[in-house]
Amino acid sequence: MVFLAIEDNHFFVFSDIESRANKTAYTYETILEFKQLTDGAELFYITGGDTLHLFHKYRNYKTIIENAKLVIAPRRDAPPGEAVASDVLAASVFLKSFEHMEISSTKIRETLRRGGSTRYLVPEKVFEYINANNLYPAE
Repeated sequence: MVFLAIEDNHFFVFSDIESRANKTAYTYETILEFKQLTDGAELFYITGGDTLHLFHKYRNYKTIIENAKLVIAPRRDAPPGEAVASDVLAASVFLKSFEHMEISSTKIRETLRRGGSTRYLVPEKVFEYINANNLYPAE
């Protein structure tokens, strides 16, 4: 679905690094592989503010923050006042001005399971793929 969503956008390049790894893919491994493939280019790991307080629980999270800048997109549903590990906070870049779009994979799945439409929440090709493969049938 990611490929379908970005195939017409020349600003994105699809990678199947994680899907072809016949095992659980951990973020730190993916970042190290990208670091090697891009000859040490500066990498950015984009995540929502709702996961920031859990980031120190990621497997080998220090490897992630040593090899990529964390870019934190604010989320309205981020837990208020949650403690963030100081090394994670120091490695983070926060997007202060961000047009909020209340779209998340959870919201999309829940909408489909309730029988609702996601036609304007996902690209047309992804919408068609989800429907053709009955990925999230209504309950």
